Amino acid sequence: MKKNSQIEHNLTFSQRNHLEPLPTQLKLGQLSDYHRNLIDLYVTQEISENTGPYSLFELSWKPVAIEIHIKFFKLRIEDFPADTSFFLRTIRRFLFNQRFNKLFDFIEFLCLQENCSNKLKANLTNSF
Repeated sequence: MKKNSQIEHNLTFSQRNHLEPLPTQLKLGQLSDYHRNLIDLYVTQEISENTGPYSLFELSWKPVAIEIHIKFFKLRIEDFPADTSFFLRTIRRFLFNQRFNKLFDFIEFLCLQENCSNKLKANLTNSF
């Protein structure tokens, strides 16, 4: 019973009252723009919460950003942007131009990072 109430809780008023269609299940091999936007939102929030003066990464999150830059995007350390806005643009280009499997690779990579917050990990996990 709890599972049904949880599902109903995630529906809008219009969906619960059959005035709008229920959300469709993710199709194999596809990731909706809605889910891409959620990933973008949660990563942007995480980076914003870990940004110091002058749009620079705080010490706790800088290692995560470097790991993403080098190990995930396979870029050189010399090209690492200290400015968070440039880093976010790189992530957004990736999020909106990659196949679904690469996005799930990215989510998995983030969830395995020690310095990513539990909030980010939970948000990403619960999005799907």
